[in-house]
Amino acid sequence: MWITKKIINTFNKVFSVGNRPVFKLVCIYFSAHFLLLLNKTVIHDGWFVYPLVLFKKYDALWNLYFNQAKLYNFYYFLKFISFAKDPLFIFKCVAFLSWLISGICIYYILRDFVVKSKRDVFIISLLYLLSPVFFTRFEISIVHYSINNALFFSGALIYLKLYNKQRLYRYFGYFVSVVFFIISFWTRSFLVFYFGFLALLFYITLKEKQYGWRDINFNLLLKICYKNIFFLLLPFVFYFVDLFIIGKPTGEFQHYNEFLKFNFHDASRFLEKLWQTIAYGFFWPIVQPLSMLQRKIFAVLFMAIIFPLYLFLKKEFSDGDENKSGIAYALIGVFLFFIGFFPYLLVGKAPIPYSGGNSMRHAVLLPLGSAFLILGFFYILFKEKWITIVFSCLFSLLIVSNIFNYFLIDMDYYKQTAFIENLSQLDSAKNSSDVIMVIDDRMGAFNWGNRGFSAYEY
Repeated sequence: MWITKKIINTFNKVFSVGNRPVFKLVCIYFSAHFLLLLNKTVIHDGWFVYPLVLFKKYDALWNLYFNQAKLYNFYYFLKFISFAKDPLFIFKCVAFLSWLISGICIYYILRDFVVKSKRDVFIISLLYLLSPVFFTRFEISIVHYSINNALFFSGALIYLKLYNKQRLYRYFGYFVSVVFFIISFWTRSFLVFYFGFLALLFYITLKEKQYGWRDINFNLLLKICYKNIFFLLLPFVFYFVDLFIIGKPTGEFQHYNEFLKFNFHDASRFLEKLWQTIAYGFFWPIVQPLSMLQRKIFAVLFMAIIFPLYLFLKKEFSDGDENKSGIAYALIGVFLFFIGFFPYLLVGKAPIPYSGGNSMRHAVLLPLGSAFLILGFFYILFKEKWITIVFSCLFSLLIVSNIFNYFLIDMDYYKQTAFIENLSQLDSAKNSSDVIMVIDDRMGAFNWGNRGFSAYEY
C-alpha cells in the first residue's frame, strides 16, 4: 500500500499543472533524439579518441588532452568512462542527457526570471531542444561541449534560484554555481557567453528593485556590480589563470585557437565567417528540415504527427499574450546569437554543417539565440490565430528532421565500417606499410549531408 501511494503521489506531481510543460518537453525531446541513444556512429576525431578510450591508452590520453590541450576535465571524463563495459553508449547517453538538462534549466530560468508568458517560455525551450544547429552532439570527441553546456546553464539556474534565500543556502548556491561555471569555462567560448548571464543578473536586479531603464545611473550600476562582484570578476580571473598559470595549448593544439590579425586577408575572412554563421546558424535550422520532405517516408511521418502533436501541445499554447513583442524577442536573440558566435569568429571559425573538419561543433552556443530569433520573427510574420498551428507544424518538422539526420548518420557509419571491413581483406594492405591508397568515393549519397571525409576516418 505504501509503495502504491508513493507511486500515485509521484505520478500526480509529474502530471501537476506546474510540471506538465516540463513533462511534455521531455517527451518531445525524447521522440526527436531517442535514436542518439542507439547510435553507434564514430566519425571525425572520434576515430582517433575512441580507440584510446576503448583500449585504455591512458598515457596517450594524458599527453593529448591533459598535457597538450589542457582539457583537464575532459581527460578525467575519458579516463572514467574507459572503465565502462560499453564506453560508446556512455558517450551517447551523456550527450543526450546534457542537452535535456540544459533545456530544462533554460525553461525554469525563463519562466521564473525572464519571460511572463508561459507559452513563450515553452516555445523557446522546445525550439532550443529540437534545434538542429548543434546536431553534431553525437560526435564523441566533442562530448565535453555538451557537458560544459549543461553545467553552464545548471550553474546559472542554481545561482538564480538561491539568490535571495537564507545565507546557508545562498552560499551553497554560490559554491556549486562557481564550480559549474569554472568547469564550463574549459570550453573557452563560454567565457564570452557568460556575459549573457551577467546581463540577466543586471536585468533581474532592476526588476526586483522595480527600476526602469530611465532610472539607471552610475551609482546604481556600482551597487549592482558590488552585489555581484565575485561573479563579475569570475571570467576575468579564470582567463588570467588560464593565460599565465595553465598556459597555452601545445603540440597538436598549439595553433588551434589563434586570434585573427587585423589585416585585409583576415578582415575578409572574418566577414566570410560572419555570413556563414548567420546563414548556417539562423536560416539553416529552418531550411534544412524542409529538404527532408523530399524523402517520402519522412514526409508521410511529418504529416502524420502534426495533428497529434497539435492536440498534445494545445494546452501549452492557451496562455498566449496578445501584447507579445516579436521585436523584443528578436533583439534578445540577436544579442545571444552575437555572444554565441563572436568568440569563434575571432579565431576565424564558423559553424558550417557537414564540413570535413567538423566545423558544426562551433555552433554549440547558437541554439538559444536561434530559438529567440525564430520566435521573434514568427511573431512578426504571423497573427495570433495562426501561432498554434504554425508552431505545431514547425515542431513536427524539427522532430522528423532530427530522426532523418540520425538515419543519415547511421548510413554514413555503416558505409565506413563496410569499407574498413573490405579494406582489411586486401592482402596488399595487410602485408605492406608502403601502400598508397587513392579513394574514389562514388557513393556520396551515403555520406551524412554529402560531407567530406578525413583520411584518418578510414
